[in-house]
Amino acid sequence: MLLWIPAALAGETPAAPTRETTVAFQVGADINASPHGLLTVEARRRDVTLGLYTDTVQLRWDPSLETGRAWLAARSEFGVAGLMPSPWTDGAPDPTRAMMASYAGPEGGVVRYLPRGTYAGVDAAARYWWFADTATTEVDLLDPRWVLSGSGFVGWWTDEAQLVVRAGVDRNGTTWSPRVSGELTARPERPLGPRLELRGQVADAQDEVLLARVGGLNPYVVPLAGAGWGEFWMEDYLAARAGGGWRGPIAASELRIDAVADIVTSEGVSRTGLGLDGGWSKGRWSVDVAGGYSPFIARQEGVGAWSAWLAVGRGHP
Repeated sequence: MLLWIPAALAGETPAAPTRETTVAFQVGADINASPHGLLTVEARRRDVTLGLYTDTVQLRWDPSLETGRAWLAARSEFGVAGLMPSPWTDGAPDPTRAMMASYAGPEGGVVRYLPRGTYAGVDAAARYWWFADTATTEVDLLDPRWVLSGSGFVGWWTDEAQLVVRAGVDRNGTTWSPRVSGELTARPERPLGPRLELRGQVADAQDEVLLARVGGLNPYVVPLAGAGWGEFWMEDYLAARAGGGWRGPIAASELRIDAVADIVTSEGVSRTGLGLDGGWSKGRWSVDVAGGYSPFIARQEGVGAWSAWLAVGRGHP
């Protein structure tokens, strides 16, 4: 929800309001022993966006403020919320633990831009969750519940490095679950350079609904090359991605390719993966490609420790 902050902090002048409706889309796939597809279609008119994100529908309003931005959205996810229909156990997909999961509710927040690339804000959400069996479910279904969430955050943004720290609490049914998380990413603005990403969370009293999803190479999880999409569900974790590569112009387009190593530590256990992360863009078009392997992640017989990510899209102007 904070993806629009960098342009504003960089001092770019927002485009003049227009009555034109623009459409963006993306198709993609995360390929491993438990593959998933992705389809995004967004229609935007002024400050209002209507989007379909695979199994999620969202209507969002993003008004600009004099010294920041705000947002208000109604959001519903149907069936595969939290990857609940495709859990893993001991190094393999586990359909016996699968269940359908859905939620619906409002969310919103506000952010204020501060000097020298810093910002601060708050956000909140109220979501009603409900669950259903699949054809293979052998575990008890989770109870339906309201999840009420509130957070405060502070951040810092430059062209070469970004940092955000969040603190909040979730009222998950009748359980209070506090959490603190942070993320730091850095990549020098030169063709050949290093890359560093650090992520972490400390939380308490979380269950399957709230646990962080770790694993895979797509932008919707804590990355771990070689693992399945959201293979690991973690409460407290520390994750690092380090590497480097090349990025720059080629024939009126932009190309990037990085070699990376991932390590995620949780409850005294560390998991490591190795990967390549690349992409191409020209105008509104973009392609993202990544692949990884891990000889260090436990696997059951016949289940490979590799993963791949491919996405093709056309963004808003």
